[in-house]
Amino acid sequence: MRAKFLSLILGVLVALCESYGAIAIADTQASAAETDADVQASVSAQIEPNWNATGFIGRGAAVDKLVVLVSVKLAPDGTIDPASLTVSVNDPSNPYAKQVMDSCRRAILITRQLKLPPGKTYARMSFRFPIADLH
Repeated sequence: MRAKFLSLILGVLVALCESYGAIAIADTQASAAETDADVQASVSAQIEPNWNATGFIGRGAAVDKLVVLVSVKLAPDGTIDPASLTVSVNDPSNPYAKQVMDSCRRAILITRQLKLPPGKTYARMSFRFPIADLH
């Protein structure tokens, strides 16, 4: 029962992310000019170099269908609050789900601080990483 409930919640989160674009930002000072796609690309570019994905990249469709969903609080200077970090996937029953989530969590913690657009701060960021898009 609990697993079905969690799957339903994750499905709703994925649907919301997809309907609003790749990233949902709870911002305090960000202007409308900064697009979701630009911010997602910037976040991805900062985190992916720290992401050791060799254990699951190229494992086929099962892994490529996974989308990692991340939510984290940020200090005004872009420092990641490790205690607030939540990482989930769109399919928790996938055999690679735990490995993918753990590797993403490590990459974010290694990154420690995101370079934000000049003059912008974000209280919380929620973003997604489609595994099929990782290089």
